Amino acid sequence: MIRKVEIADVEVLAKLPNKPFVKHLLMIILKSSYRNTFEEAYNLRVLSTELEDPDSESYFIMHEEEIAGFPKSTGEMLKPREN
Repeated sequence: MIRKVEIADVEVLAKLPNKPFVKHLLMIILKSSYRNTFEEAYNLRVLSTELEDPDSESYFIMHEEEIAGFPKSTGEMLKPREN
């Protein structure tokens, strides 16, 4: 199931970097110099601002009542394409 992340979910969202699957991905994907930047991006103030931004949409991918993923779209990705 996929559901949109609401402002009420900000504390859940802020805890995602502490989930084992996220920590594992960080170790693989990000170099150590970027880890602090990633953790700073998941503070409550930054997340609240992003969730209130009309040009940003965030979703939880749920599997058996647990968060299995967190896709996010911003800016140009949300604008309809012209044919």
